Amino acid sequence: MKLTNQNCDVALVVEDDHVLRSVIAAQLSSMGFEVIEAVDYYSAVAQLEECSPRLVCATLELPNESGYALCEYLRGPRGLVRTLVLVMSEQAFPTDMAQAEEVGANAFLQKPFTTSRLVEYVRALLQSDSGSRSDLRRLRV
Repeated sequence: MKLTNQNCDVALVVEDDHVLRSVIAAQLSSMGFEVIEAVDYYSAVAQLEECSPRLVCATLELPNESGYALCEYLRGPRGLVRTLVLVMSEQAFPTDMAQAEEVGANAFLQKPFTTSRLVEYVRALLQSDSGSRSDLRRLRV
């Protein structure tokens, strides 16, 4: 998708499940984001080469490379430290959450989730001054 308005907030949704990706994209769009989509790690990296989104919503269970690898890419040489990262996973053990935090995720949302829960997380991320992980630990509950 070619970005049409450089002044709006851009969100990248990285999800291999078409239905869930569409639901997340629609919700973010209704919140005022211009949404771009990716189905796996490589298509996400290609999108990130074209723009620097304000928000990335990525599942940890991706084909080929994991969402953890995507976080490492975002926080590594690409240097997108100001991009807010919400990771989503069916696996929500403390070790999964700790690993997500370690690689740079700002928040962790357990699947399945409701659209109202997604909105709650995204709003909390946007309202935090820096998207700091310490401010967002309460979202794990």
